[in-house]
Amino acid sequence: MLKYAINCPRRVILTGVEEMIEELRKKVAGEEFDYQVLMDVLRSYEHPRDKITALLRQGVIIRVKKGIYVFGEKYSRGPFSREVLANMIYGPSYVSLDYALHYYGLIPERVEAVTSVTSGRGRRFSTPVGLFIYRMIPLRAYQIGIDQVEIEGGALLDCHSRENPCRQDP
Repeated sequence: MLKYAINCPRRVILTGVEEMIEELRKKVAGEEFDYQVLMDVLRSYEHPRDKITALLRQGVIIRVKKGIYVFGEKYSRGPFSREVLANMIYGPSYVSLDYALHYYGLIPERVEAVTSVTSGRGRRFSTPVGLFIYRMIPLRAYQIGIDQVEIEGGALLDCHSRENPCRQDP
């Protein structure tokens, strides 16, 4: 059997998935993104929904909830933000209650669920990336103590005020 060696410079050749991930990375600052961003990246495909299904099957992306995604383990640059996902999953809402108390070191217990408050009805979402719980508070109390907190890769709404860092009782 004859073997031929072709002397050519080494180039990184990206597969279709890797090219698509690179384009998606340019549009997404963090690890979390929504359906509109994904469709914008896949606009050149003839059947973008079929491509999304294939990406989900391959583990390239993970569906947190319908229309909300994070990068799969192989393609993630770092951990995703559960706080940002909490704001994306159900809104209007902001991270508060037990999760915020733990986050700011005010309670020693470990908190598994991301707890948020909302002006809408209370909800509970069990997702592949964790549990998200939303409690309803009256609209007049909703806006008191909300801050937009800048985090790596984006921003989220969080309860924080000097008088009452994280209300437990609405």
